[in-house]
Amino acid sequence: MTTAQQTSRLDPTAFATTLEFFTSLDLVTEAEVSEVLAMFAPDFPYAQAIALADSVHAHVKVPDVDALPHDRIRACGVTATSETDGYIKYRFPGGINMIFSPIPISEDDMLPGVSTPR
Repeated sequence: MTTAQQTSRLDPTAFATTLEFFTSLDLVTEAEVSEVLAMFAPDFPYAQAIALADSVHAHVKVPDVDALPHDRIRACGVTATSETDGYIKYRFPGGINMIFSPIPISEDDMLPGVSTPR
């Protein structure tokens, strides 16, 4: 285990648990879970930054925030820490914040003709 991993404020096990929950809701894919968890690898390019981070935000693009299973999400013991029309953020244990919105956030979202996955 590297020094960066030993001093990390983030909990990879809690990340995996949270992400698997959202996989069970069909809101996150297994490939996306793998991509997020890859940041805990010792050879991750930003491993030193991750070791210093208090939280990480995972943005999930959804067409309708109101259609999310909010009762099931809140049943995990979390509440929305930020909420506006078309945007909601839930803070989960271990340092992962799950954001849901239809907002274009990545460079790929800005490409002409890009459609939002369902």
